[in-house]
Order: sequence, then structure tokens, then C-alpha cells
Amino acid sequence: MNQVKLDDHFFRKHINDEDYEKVKQIRDTVALNKKRSSYTFVQTVTTLSGKAKFLETYSRFLRDDTGKVLGLVGTSRDITRL
Repeated sequence: MNQVKLDDHFFRKHINDEDYEKVKQIRDTVALNKKRSSYTFVQTVTTLSGKAKFLETYSRFLRDDTGKVLGLVGTSRDITRL
């Protein structure tokens, strides 16, 4: 299985500004809440060819025994035609 490492630069380039701010707020809120680790959201992305796609994304923080965030894993699926 291939792993892709993504950072904010990737997201800023491909997610529209409104969705980026919404996702960032959700991510930051969940990161601060030690009792909650996962979240799901829908975002609009722009493909390299300029088409808009809708992605449903599930993300989960990996935490140590104290609740400190160690990392983030997630998966997205294209729901444009659903």
C-alpha cells in the first residue's frame, strides 16, 4: 500500500478557500478535544484539469496514552456522482 504525505500546501492548492477554512476549523477543534479523535466532512476540490469534485473525507487523529496527537490518518472518496 502506498502512503501519501500531505501538508497544508497541498490542501491550499486543491481545496477551495471556504472549504479549507471549514476543514481547518474542524481539524483544530477535534485536535484540542482529547475525548474525540475522528471527524468526517465534505469538501470541494479542483482537479488538475480544472473540474470540481466533491470528496467525503474521514480523518482520525492518532494519540498517545495522554491524548497527545501523534499523527493523522484519513481516507477520501469521490461522491460527485452519488
